[in-house]
Amino acid sequence: MPTPEPTTYPLRWPVALVRAFLAPGLGGAVVAVLVDPWPIGLLLGLALAASFGALTLSRVRRRSLTVSADGLRLRLEDHTLEAGWEEVTGIRRRRLGGLVPVEELTLSDSRTVPVSLYDRTWRDGPIGEHLRGRRID
Repeated sequence: MPTPEPTTYPLRWPVALVRAFLAPGLGGAVVAVLVDPWPIGLLLGLALAASFGALTLSRVRRRSLTVSADGLRLRLEDHTLEAGWEEVTGIRRRRLGGLVPVEELTLSDSRTVPVSLYDRTWRDGPIGEHLRGRRID
């Protein structure tokens, strides 16, 4: 049964935080180790990680996945991917960056939509409902 109103899912907070602060945190750690005296290096590293992380977080949190009766709309920072339910061909499991498990919907034109990054329980919600109606597991 199709969802009457579109449902929008923002990028999940744990995913957004890892994406925003992983690289700046590593860079901040390198600065903290290399700058002497160590208290100044530590403060400089923390400031670097916090400022770049906050900028990245504001960009990453604009990502969203909207589910409607017609299909999916994935909004990223600089572009939008729209796909009808008839374009969904399957489900793929993989690890993002070799670390984070992700479940993606594969589309007929070889694109993917990482649904588990937006809705952890997507199989029990509107996305799973549409896929079960089309017999896609």
